[in-house]
Amino acid sequence: MRLISLYGLIAVIIIGVYLVDVQTALGFTPWLFYLVPIGLTYLLPQIYGPVAIASVCAALLYIGFLMSPPGVPERFALANRSMGAVIFLLAAVFLTRYKELNGRLREATDQLAAELKERTRDLGLAVRDLRRAVDDRYRAEQGVRDAWAEVDQRVQERMHTLTEVNVSLREKIALLESVETRLTGRGLGMAGLKADLDEVEAELRRLNEEPNHHDRA
Repeated sequence: MRLISLYGLIAVIIIGVYLVDVQTALGFTPWLFYLVPIGLTYLLPQIYGPVAIASVCAALLYIGFLMSPPGVPERFALANRSMGAVIFLLAAVFLTRYKELNGRLREATDQLAAELKERTRDLGLAVRDLRRAVDDRYRAEQGVRDAWAEVDQRVQERMHTLTEVNVSLREKIALLESVETRLTGRGLGMAGLKADLDEVEAELRRLNEEPNHHDRA
């Protein structure tokens, strides 16, 4: 509807200027108002609309020369109108060129916006994949830490159990030596067994105090 109204406005102005021109004596320049509809062609979607309208206005300019009442000498009026026709065509070429450049700029802007949107989407996907990889690594590291914690707990439990067994064996050996001494007045000769228990106890103590060199990161 807006485009139809624009076409109608251009046509009304052209017809009005023509009617005024043919009723005005030569030497006056109401035909300069043809520049108004030529300028309005910038709003038309057709790129070469200005050239078409300018051609129509130039043709009506010469028709008006033939239809206008006499005034100044015809050669002066014809020269003025020829100059006007050249101005119309130059203005149309300028508007056409400007519309072409504006269209290219709009296409480049739309293409840049589309590329920017695509790059933004790709960046969002990359960030999401990176976040997922970081989460997976964190869960894997947490699993390793939990596994090492469980291993440490089990080792501590086993060492505690072995320590208790060692203490129990020492108590039993001491009891046997005490009983044997009371019965026979001499020891059982369990010094070697006690040395072995001392060695086991020292090894357990060393394992308990030794720092864990495994990488638990």
